[in-house]
Amino acid sequence: MFKTPGSKIKTLATFLNFVGIIFSFVYAIVQSIDSSKYLVGFLIFFGGGIASWLISLVLFAFGQLVEDVAVMVRRESPTA
Repeated sequence: MFKTPGSKIKTLATFLNFVGIIFSFVYAIVQSIDSSKYLVGFLIFFGGGIASWLISLVLFAFGQLVEDVAVMVRRESPTA
């Protein structure tokens, strides 16, 4: 379970990105069905997608950091 936490964090970030974008798209369509909330749906679509991407970008970068530190530890420590 804890062999490769960096790659698992990166996979989770990618999954959450896609789920967030799909959720934003579906919720924007639901909001846009009512003609008075067309602008709200438009903002949810773009704002939600960008927010999802930014959050997953930070999580993906953390996963990459964990992987890089693990490589550095393996290089420095002959017993690891």
